Amino acid sequence: MSARSLAGTNGVPAPAERVYLRVVSETDELGEQRPLSVLWPDGRRFEVSSSTVLRELGRWELGTRVVCHEVTIRRRSRPDARRVIWWERGRWFARRAPSA
Repeated sequence: MSARSLAGTNGVPAPAERVYLRVVSETDELGEQRPLSVLWPDGRRFEVSSSTVLRELGRWELGTRVVCHEVTIRRRSRPDARRVIWWERGRWFARRAPSA
């Protein structure tokens, strides 16, 4: 059985709406991941001060598991910000900001 993506359903951004990120994370003994820092494609790097799993969709067995995290990122000269990032099949991404 081939894996079907949940992209574009259940609030998961479709491929055209995604920006892929480099994320440093740790995995605990139960296999749960926790993002530690996020590197945006433009080179900006932010440390994650807290992370909460908002939703888990799909199933490992079907290859459709998607995990949505809300992270609080530290910013130097401005207040901390909350962002939503997603994990699917070993890749991290966020919803692309709308073009002006």
